[in-house]
Amino acid sequence: MTISDTWIVNNYSGLTSEQCSEIQKTIEQFAQDHPGLTNMLLATVDGFEVAAVLEEQDRASMRRLAAMTSSILSIGIAMFREIGTGGQRLLTLEGEHNNILIFIVQNVKSELVLTLVSAENEPLGQLFWLIRKLSSEITEICNKTTEN
Repeated sequence: MTISDTWIVNNYSGLTSEQCSEIQKTIEQFAQDHPGLTNMLLATVDGFEVAAVLEEQDRASMRRLAAMTSSILSIGIAMFREIGTGGQRLLTLEGEHNNILIFIVQNVKSELVLTLVSAENEPLGQLFWLIRKLSSEITEICNKTTEN
């Protein structure tokens, strides 16, 4: 996995550049600590990327992934709304070779979406725990005030 601070992009999230930089570093460290996670993307719910660690340094691919994440999230939200069971938090897609987890990160400024791609042999229970752990770290950064 290639790691680069060049992934810090558009500020559509309402976060400061310092917060975006800290989130990027957090995601990079998380990727190093958990090599079974092959790609990570933090985006706004409307599909704009905030930070990422991707196997391929392909900005166009990252933008497409952010947009697709937004679209699939919208479908899930509509389904939950239709059956009246409250809000969606986590979406899991199980593939032939990889799993994708999409998690809504809620913070003071805006809702963000965290997408993790893992190898197929990673236990789903552990992935659920990992995505919540990373989400908590991101939420903590997002909720920091500039005076801290």
